[in-house]
Amino acid sequence: MKTLKTAAACAALMMTLAGASAQAFAAGTSSQALGECLYRNATPDQKTQLIQWAYVTIGKTDAAKSVQAIPQAKTQAVTQKMKSTLTTLLLHSCPKEAAQVLLTDPKNGSIDAMETVTSLMLREKVRDQVGNVLDLQSAGGAASKAGELLKGVGSFFGLSLIHI
Repeated sequence: MKTLKTAAACAALMMTLAGASAQAFAAGTSSQALGECLYRNATPDQKTQLIQWAYVTIGKTDAAKSVQAIPQAKTQAVTQKMKSTLTTLLLHSCPKEAAQVLLTDPKNGSIDAMETVTSLMLREKVRDQVGNVLDLQSAGGAASKAGELLKGVGSFFGLSLIHI
């Protein structure tokens, strides 16, 4: 009888955990969908505001302050404008996705959605600018860099990986 109770308790616990996992998965996918919706539907002006908001948000860190301090008044102005922009996007462009996030995980889902939209925007900007940091302007340049890297790795280990 004790074994049956233990088995029932384990089964109940597993069902609870499975339900929690399903809810967490739903929250994750709904926040991802909301972030992607915000990114897809933002106008160029709204994307500029999102970038500015991300910039002043990162600007609050010590690392960013050591490069350039952003005046508090500017940070507040950008944040206020972002509130208006985000409200417009949530209510007019992504209401279904926003409602789903509110149902599944209002606090963390909203944070995750903002991480998604800012990550997508950052990805877009990094892709545009990576050539300024890495010499990958041509396929030949990329192949040459890859060859140099492989040579360096090979010589480190005393191997000849490629012959260029």
